[in-house]
Amino acid sequence: MSTFLAMAAYDPAAAVPGTAPDARPVRSALGVGFLGEAPAGGHRVLASGTPFAAERR
Repeated sequence: MSTFLAMAAYDPAAAVPGTAPDARPVRSALGVGFLGEAPAGGHRVLASGTPFAAERR
């Protein structure tokens, strides 16, 4: 969510000094945005101790 908010705020902020729309970075695909949030989420999941799959027999 923080990635989305940061990119949503960047576009209007870049328009203030007069940056051309073609010169602004294009919003990343969702997969790239989630890649930045994955380490924090992964750490929380691993710390919770919840199993990812059933134990092998």
